[in-house]
Amino acid sequence: MLTNSLNEEGQFKTVRVLGKKDLFSEKTLLAIPIVVSIVVTVILPLLVVDTSKAVKLRDFQIVANPSSDISIPRGSSKNVTITIKSINGFNSTINLYIITSTNLPSEIHTDWTPAMNWPWSVTPPVNGEVQLTLTITVEKDAPTGNQYLQIFAASNQPYLNYAANISFTVTD
Repeated sequence: MLTNSLNEEGQFKTVRVLGKKDLFSEKTLLAIPIVVSIVVTVILPLLVVDTSKAVKLRDFQIVANPSSDISIPRGSSKNVTITIKSINGFNSTINLYIITSTNLPSEIHTDWTPAMNWPWSVTPPVNGEVQLTLTITVEKDAPTGNQYLQIFAASNQPYLNYAANISFTVTD
């Protein structure tokens, strides 16, 4: 048999279980309050960002023109225009590197116009551009076939690097 009583605060005052040999003695139990959680949904208006006041990062761009479909007969040369453009006030020195495929024949040479001493570097005017000419010369005894050059451009302030790829075919 189970008996109980409540006090003024709504708590169980005593619980007494009566049974064989009266196994439980009187105990005072506390009523456990029930916690109700209310979820509130707030709908905010669509956030509109004024991009005219956004921070614009200084950057540059490098482009080779033409960059593909270049045919160079043996014993001749072709010019590729390399344009380096300042973006958002970029005004740092850019170092240039010519990366060749591992099997580029020694009979193929490159030269810059205007002439530059190693290490090759340029500084475009703020929000302006610099144009260079890369002359690819193929000697008469160069093997025919497809070749690849990459003009790698890197700056340190801020640290950025980009590349312009050039593919060409040496023909008879």
